[in-house]
Amino acid sequence: MRDKTELPKVSVIIPVKDEQDPNISRCLASLKTQDYSGKFEVIVIKGGNRAQARNLGIKRANGEIIAFIDSDCVASETWLSALINELIQDKALGGVGGINISPKKGSCLGKAIDFVFSSFLGSLGSASLYNPKKPQVVRALACINSAFWRDALQDIDGFDEEFELCEDTNLSYKVCETGSKLLFVPDIFVWHYRRDTIKGFAKQFFLYGMGRMRSILTDKKYASKGAIIPFIMALMFPFIAVFFPLLAAAVVIVYLAAIFVTAFRSFVKTNCPRYLLLIPSLFVVEHFSYLFGMLYGITKGKWKRTTGNSQIFYRELAKEV
Repeated sequence: MRDKTELPKVSVIIPVKDEQDPNISRCLASLKTQDYSGKFEVIVIKGGNRAQARNLGIKRANGEIIAFIDSDCVASETWLSALINELIQDKALGGVGGINISPKKGSCLGKAIDFVFSSFLGSLGSASLYNPKKPQVVRALACINSAFWRDALQDIDGFDEEFELCEDTNLSYKVCETGSKLLFVPDIFVWHYRRDTIKGFAKQFFLYGMGRMRSILTDKKYASKGAIIPFIMALMFPFIAVFFPLLAAAVVIVYLAAIFVTAFRSFVKTNCPRYLLLIPSLFVVEHFSYLFGMLYGITKGKWKRTTGNSQIFYRELAKEV
């Protein structure tokens, strides 16, 4: 039995597509500088979808706590210790997570994308993107920056491998259904090297939209008001524009006003005039990409299990477990 004063052993799991992942070396380097005084290991899994890869990592892990980070992220020196310290404070917690932010030395477009991600209009209700001021209990944590008790994951049989996207949301919901709580802590962060092109940004939200719709079709519990109401309103807009043109005009005016007010706030904060045009454009790209992704998700239907060949290709006892 572990002594009460001894910190729990941790396994950090990172899924990658293959050994040629261009970001993994940077991520691993950041994990070597962690100030966590307990024992931890790092496991990198290649192949399969993300759910399959993470399940293999959980199966092979030696830690009492499973931490997740993505290969295109860099962990701050205090990342792991902050997650674990929060998790062990409350026995009712099944998991703890934080935000992901762009590095300070990014391009102008990259910083604008980060602002859109972190705004209320752009985060689509995700706490891991939109940064609330205080820690709060949430329904879902993103596995880009989170840690769970291993027992909590094993009790629900880990990730549902049918989910190629939104697998972390599905996992979070299942953990909550067991009675455990999930805590989001805004002070715990990783630097996320996001796609910093318009095309990459649009593709990312298209995939988010597709993943959300396929998840809704698979299980109705994903049909949150934040996802369904805007989708239905967007589908109804052509009808409203034809039969209630004044109402449609009012909706457009309110939408554009909200976007430009948010853009002006970014200008005041950064003193960058380019944001006044760039950020409104990004909001439009994001929202339409997400909408088209949801429409495409309808044509794809429910998630179906895919065959995968996940395997460990890197394992390091950063501090012996």
